Amino acid sequence: MFKASLHRVVDFMLRAQLRGGPADGGWPQRFPAFSGAVTQAPWPDERPSRLPSDVGHGMEDGDYTRHVTFNDDGLGENIKFLLMCASALGRRNLNRPVLRAMACLHRLRQPGPQAAWGLQHLTRAANGRPAGAPAGARSYEPRALTTHTTQTNVRQLSPYFRLTGDRACLRRVPEALAWLESCRLTEEQKQENLLLRRDRGGARDVDRDPFVPPGSVGLAPVGRGW
Repeated sequence: MFKASLHRVVDFMLRAQLRGGPADGGWPQRFPAFSGAVTQAPWPDERPSRLPSDVGHGMEDGDYTRHVTFNDDGLGENIKFLLMCASALGRRNLNRPVLRAMACLHRLRQPGPQAAWGLQHLTRAANGRPAGAPAGARSYEPRALTTHTTQTNVRQLSPYFRLTGDRACLRRVPEALAWLESCRLTEEQKQENLLLRRDRGGARDVDRDPFVPPGSVGLAPVGRGW
């Protein structure tokens, strides 16, 4: 009974996997798509002062549930799940979807010097912006490259290299680390963020994470090319 249910879950994930274009191999925030999923994303009552003045409102790129997503490490967790199922169930047909997902992660990393990832990226071209460009979602998720998403993806590249032997997995890691280093928060920004203020019990583990420069938490504006 459980094995049959597990096979159905795997087959559902394969149906949900995006096909074609830069997003090939990734997964959308929601599947199947539902036109009434999201209609608006209002601003918070108090707009954070650190947001650039030209940041647009939430959902500036339409229904964010249709974008290819790295939010909550969705793509990485799906890869791990499919790898476990390939081993436990003997489903060799999962090897190709896993490789496609790994390729999607590589493909959506942005050009240097901003060699990073956003929470979500456009699945297809929209409003003069190309497929694969970082996309806005909810009002607190403007178009941006994100440090936590980037460090999560960088961490996964080494296991991917060990699994595949493909040195392309490691080729641009120094670029991504250099971008993270460039994103340190200013002292003013740290004081504005209660989660980082030591006088409020902040300074969480991220300050001790060797993959993330101390205090480099949050959103970074995307280059003007986007």
